[in-house]
Amino acid sequence: MCAWPCWYNPDTKQFNFRKILEEQKGITGVYPDILHMWSWCYTFRDGEYGQRWGNFGDVDYDNYGGMENFRNALHDIKDNMGVHVSLYMHPTLLSVCYDKYKDFENTSLVKHESGCRIGVHGDSFRMCHAEEKFREASLSMYPRLYKETGIPLIYVDEFSLRIGNRCYADNHGHHIPSNLLKTDREYISRLKDIMPEEVVLYGEYAA
Repeated sequence: MCAWPCWYNPDTKQFNFRKILEEQKGITGVYPDILHMWSWCYTFRDGEYGQRWGNFGDVDYDNYGGMENFRNALHDIKDNMGVHVSLYMHPTLLSVCYDKYKDFENTSLVKHESGCRIGVHGDSFRMCHAEEKFREASLSMYPRLYKETGIPLIYVDEFSLRIGNRCYADNHGHHIPSNLLKTDREYISRLKDIMPEEVVLYGEYAA
């Protein structure tokens, strides 16, 4: 589910998950196996909704009437309707709208071969998950989100082997340029080690 306003009413602080799932069942005869919350972190700016990355919690819950309201809605469909919930997370993108972007702007940005930073939509930038400060902060999001939501299915997005994502910074503790197979594998291995055994992690690429 990725259309921001359709499944939540900010005025009533009510979710439309049940209505949408019932409509799906009316078409296919069954509920979907998984409700994947892709673009659940968003901002509303200049009259438009936009996705944001790199925080996945605290202020993001404010869009849903608080953490408990969000958690209760997810568990309603998971526990009472039998539809598994998957929460989307991205390990390396960080949006400038978050205060913590400033903590990493001067230390952790991926440096492109051209010397530039790598951006998405002009307001979010790739951080290097080999750089220790950002890596530890990024890793800490996953167990924290599980603790807050109780959802044991988490999507780890875009561990890609795209050459353009290699980092050329000389102070991040990796080879120049970074070896994406190595940095991805090290990150994923650490993530698996720190997560409770009952949590399922999955993504779109294998590394």
